[in-house]
Amino acid sequence: MLARLARVVVLTERIGLLCLECLSGRHCGLPVAELTRSTSELIGVDPALIGTAFGLELRDGELVTDSVDGEACVFLARLYRSEQAIAERLRLLSAGRPGR
Repeated sequence: MLARLARVVVLTERIGLLCLECLSGRHCGLPVAELTRSTSELIGVDPALIGTAFGLELRDGELVTDSVDGEACVFLARLYRSEQAIAERLRLLSAGRPGR
């Protein structure tokens, strides 16, 4: 039990970097199942531990989940917020309102 907890703590500390590695060259988010599998394969850790680490990072606000075409996806929070801000600015520009 203690060994599992220690692995989750170490994994949680590195999950943002692992997500960046899995997301490199792609959209700022991936389906939960795909990201879990990719991260698990990248570092050779049981997918259940990845899920636990994702849960902790979601709780701490480092990761965000959202639905894309009906599929649950995980995003790095800072990239998600940036993408949302850019989308809002584009909506304002297309409506003829340059924004703030």
